[in-house]
Amino acid sequence: MAQADSVHSTPRLNTPADPTRRRFLTQSASVAAGGSVLALAAVSATADAAAHRATLAPSDDPIFALIEDYRTAEKAVAAAASELSRREEMLIEQGLGSSPFISVLEMRDGLYAKKPVTIYKREYVDIHIPPDRFRQLNADAHIALDAKIEQHKAIMGDSEDVLNAAQDLETESVDALVSTTPTTMAGVIALLELWPELRRARVMDDDQADTIIISVIDALDEIHPDARLA
Repeated sequence: MAQADSVHSTPRLNTPADPTRRRFLTQSASVAAGGSVLALAAVSATADAAAHRATLAPSDDPIFALIEDYRTAEKAVAAAASELSRREEMLIEQGLGSSPFISVLEMRDGLYAKKPVTIYKREYVDIHIPPDRFRQLNADAHIALDAKIEQHKAIMGDSEDVLNAAQDLETESVDALVSTTPTTMAGVIALLELWPELRRARVMDDDQADTIIISVIDALDEIHPDARLA
């Protein structure tokens, strides 16, 4: 008899469901569906962004223009260095040396202690040939040194200043290059190909070399954001 009561106490299949639970299940299903939609939208947006980055042409990547700027600066330095060397060879051919100089006799110890000395600066003339004791010799030495200085200027011109300016521009181009992150795979490859050359040329320090590696990592994270999960 107890068995029969147990059977009859089982709810029939067509018994109306609890409306409160139905609302809960419906809301849960809606939230889950909404979450799926948002997730799909996020995946789609990421895929679209990746696809957009993949379609970027090298011309859209600023790293290529900066590489060209460095190449231009590098050529300017090479040309300026070559011109400076050519003029220095002219100095040697004319017996002037890399810096203007004259040879005089050391007169500080008197007339009987004459030793030849080389003078590169005007102030040293008065040291080695005291003007109060050897006024004419002192004046002649100044005239001779001034003549050598003028000869040196005539040959060298502004070649040293040109080289210094070119090197400054090269340094600026390297600074801009290493601090810019590529936006395309082609740019990443171009920067990595240039990296050993920059090290050999000694135009960047260790911090700048590290900055290039960080730029490459940042670029790869941007171009392929899911690469770390592979």
